[in-house]
Amino acid sequence: MALLETIGLVKRFGGLTAVDHLDLQVNEGEICGLIGPNGSGKTTVLNVITGIYKNDGGKVIFNGKEIHILTPHEICEHGIARTFQNIRVLGSQTVYDNVRLGLHIQTKSDLFNIIFNTKQVREENERIRKIIEEALDIVGLRKEKNEITKNLPYGKQKVLEIARAIVAKPKLLLLDEPAAGLNTAETENLMEIVRNIRKRGISILLIEHEMAFVGGLTDKVYVINYGKKIAEGTFNEIKKNPSVIQVYLGTKGDE
Repeated sequence: MALLETIGLVKRFGGLTAVDHLDLQVNEGEICGLIGPNGSGKTTVLNVITGIYKNDGGKVIFNGKEIHILTPHEICEHGIARTFQNIRVLGSQTVYDNVRLGLHIQTKSDLFNIIFNTKQVREENERIRKIIEEALDIVGLRKEKNEITKNLPYGKQKVLEIARAIVAKPKLLLLDEPAAGLNTAETENLMEIVRNIRKRGISILLIEHEMAFVGGLTDKVYVINYGKKIAEGTFNEIKKNPSVIQVYLGTKGDE
């Protein structure tokens, strides 16, 4: 069953068409890749899906509902979470507090209950603690939960962003170049994290330049160039596609 669909999606910036009538689909339980050369419009697609940019044509349908008409926070509340190309963490705050930011849509207590630390607040804080620690377990950061975030190595800051995204229990997770800047061991660890997230019922759409990462994880891959889809299929299928080889993967289809 399709969880996310873009139908004829268009995004323009002045005279530039960054996304050109793009059709893609992420089914429930899938890990899908979105690849293409630098400047091909990949991040723009994610920005339109999440409402950061408004589309200039076409539709974004999530879980059977048109979401391109919604605000970013409404789209988040419908069950889409994401990470960004550049790390966006609060370096002066703890790992725990950074992840807690991802639960803003789930906190219910009002000012009165917070000031007087009522039973409702204490119960909510305990519920939140369990959710945060579960997310930290998934990404392997439970032991560092009280660490100041800026003291973490780069690779751990990257997976911290993922913990903050999944803590709200989204139906769909969008990952924008999650393996960028990681070494081989960190990349392999990240692949296992992504697999574990999928096992928890979260579908994934990821952008990535590291082809081994894409090939080792995805069920389906979409390739775009200048905002247009030029290929779709399994990784083994698209890496042999002449159009993909020409614009993205070089001249040798088996590389």
